[in-house]
Amino acid sequence: MYKPRVPRIAAVTIALCVACGSQRAPGRADGAGPRAEDAAPRGAATADRARSDAGDAAPGEPDAGDAAPGEPGAGDGGVDAGAPDADSEIAAADGGVPAYVEVEGDLALFPLHAVATSLEVKIYSSPRSMASRVGYLRNGARMRVGPPIRGGGCGGAWHELPTGGFVCARDGLEVRSGPVARPSAPPPPCMSCPLPYEYGFTRLASTPMLARLPDLDETRVIDEIIADRERASGTAPTKQAGRQPSDAQATSTSDGGEAAPPTAAPPDGGGQPAPLPAPPAQPTDVPSEVDATEGPPSAAEQRRAPSVSTWLERGFFVSINRLIGAKNRRLYFKTVYGRYVPENRVFRFTGFSPFQGVRVDAGHPLPIYFVKSPRAFLDPAPGTRGLERVRADRLTLLDVTGREGRAYRLASGHLVERSWVARIDRTPPPPDLVPGEKWIDVDLSEQTLVAYQGDTPILATMVSTGKEGFDTPSGDFRIKSKHVATTMDGNTATDGPYSIEDVPWTMYFHRSYALHGAFWHRQYGIARSHGCVNLSPNDARFLFDWTQPALPPGWHGVFATRENPGTRVIVHE
Repeated sequence: MYKPRVPRIAAVTIALCVACGSQRAPGRADGAGPRAEDAAPRGAATADRARSDAGDAAPGEPDAGDAAPGEPGAGDGGVDAGAPDADSEIAAADGGVPAYVEVEGDLALFPLHAVATSLEVKIYSSPRSMASRVGYLRNGARMRVGPPIRGGGCGGAWHELPTGGFVCARDGLEVRSGPVARPSAPPPPCMSCPLPYEYGFTRLASTPMLARLPDLDETRVIDEIIADRERASGTAPTKQAGRQPSDAQATSTSDGGEAAPPTAAPPDGGGQPAPLPAPPAQPTDVPSEVDATEGPPSAAEQRRAPSVSTWLERGFFVSINRLIGAKNRRLYFKTVYGRYVPENRVFRFTGFSPFQGVRVDAGHPLPIYFVKSPRAFLDPAPGTRGLERVRADRLTLLDVTGREGRAYRLASGHLVERSWVARIDRTPPPPDLVPGEKWIDVDLSEQTLVAYQGDTPILATMVSTGKEGFDTPSGDFRIKSKHVATTMDGNTATDGPYSIEDVPWTMYFHRSYALHGAFWHRQYGIARSHGCVNLSPNDARFLFDWTQPALPPGWHGVFATRENPGTRVIVHE
């Protein structure tokens, strides 16, 4: 029997995002570099079905970044709009898209170079196909690997990773003796940004998603099909359709998704992650309603326009790789999953909320108070002079000094009704908690979350849990899998269809229920999800770094095991 070696990492380099800690933006059509306002995350939402709880591609979907049938070589058949040419294979062979930084290890133990070539490359605990699955790599991930190990049901060769675990090369790992890159792969996620990817949402119904770039003749056919669909559904574009929607019109996208296999786990521990950088100011939010389309291409449409793989509805989200110019003189967004959507039917989304919770410390002890009502006002306390009545924005942090009747008194001398305020206070730890164990407390009644280490609170924030009919389950759970981003989509009787590629910082804790970032709305403190616990992107990224199991460098997802347990999550009314 093969005895696994304790992994030794000699050096690990982690890719950082550009644009001053905000979001990395792909090359623009004007040829300029990324702007602060372009720097938005890519990722997406929630679902009845997670197309990739662990990165699984949908049936018939090509691996992200692979050249679709009919495409020339590994490229797009187009020209990168604004990105510089790259001479180096490692730097950016596909139109200037940066490659993953190689994860290194002890050169004596890990002498070979490898790159992931499919959307999900499974990682096992030992070199056996029946071994437990501990994580996965995404297309483009690069790292040093060990010598080939034969057998174990691989049908090829296993290779040990410096971060732990084993990969069967047949599952999508290209191994060479020298440095190797995946030119057609998407860029790596930005692990230090509020969101790991940039996102776009479809502003028009009947938006085609293409498996490959169409030629000029097929482009004319696609335009005719779009016009026919719009006439049939009454959704011909208007001036209103091209506007960036407001926060009040935020879409009621749902939560959930197929869960990863559950794993029981004993307690964990660890230190706090570094504080998050302040996010840049962002504009407004997302669309309110979904315009129905006729679903996937009909047989006739498929014959006329074979490059169309599906039709997107208004308000769907895609994770963006970059903007490219095609030979038909049109611009397209290439998605992280290797598909294409017309640029003129998609908004580059920059409206995620900058809200983040409070790092609890001596300067900010519990209880902590946030405004939760959109109608909250601060009134001068009786007997005070020089103060005026002022409106308090939702999610404003309040400096409460005491109570006065049905109101809280603030350090400024104002009073605010207690019904307009969410009070986040200390919750007693579970009786069976191991000293120093991390755990997360979710209060469904108050729509709040507090992260603890032992009995010490670390983070206090506002969340959005399941609305009526989509209740978030109460109970004592553990995080069973973590994903940098995972696509979720579905259809509900009340809200209709939804699809959001690459929901950011997803942490499944029970069946299809997860903690995750929700960038498509700003209504934290209000129950509005389809069952998941929605966090602001900043808070979700913090918890993703802080919770167990820890994500090894270069991995896209990790699964909890008995040896690597998940952080405890307690959900209650």
